[in-house]
Amino acid sequence: MAHMKMSAYRILSALTAIAVSTLITAEATFTIVTEPDNVLEQAAVRVTDSQRRTVWIGSTSANTIEWDLTDTKGNRVAPGEYYFHVSASGSKGYGSSPSKKIIVMKQ
Repeated sequence: MAHMKMSAYRILSALTAIAVSTLITAEATFTIVTEPDNVLEQAAVRVTDSQRRTVWIGSTSANTIEWDLTDTKGNRVAPGEYYFHVSASGSKGYGSSPSKKIIVMKQ
């Protein structure tokens, strides 16, 4: 897994942040960070292509979700621009992120 640049942003004050590499070659690990007193209950990541068609959806009750760069049919996605959107709920409420760009690099 190649992590070349790390970015993080707020989902909500109750659901603090998500971090993921923006340049990806092998897999992407989405990490959802919450405030210490806010327990993560459920999180989902939706990845879309440049035309906003859903490529992959993952969900977890843990703080990380891994995407192996395959689509919903199990096929490896082509190199290019993709976007991800995170929604999560915790003991202090629900939050979602704006879509953020990630680049899948040729392996």
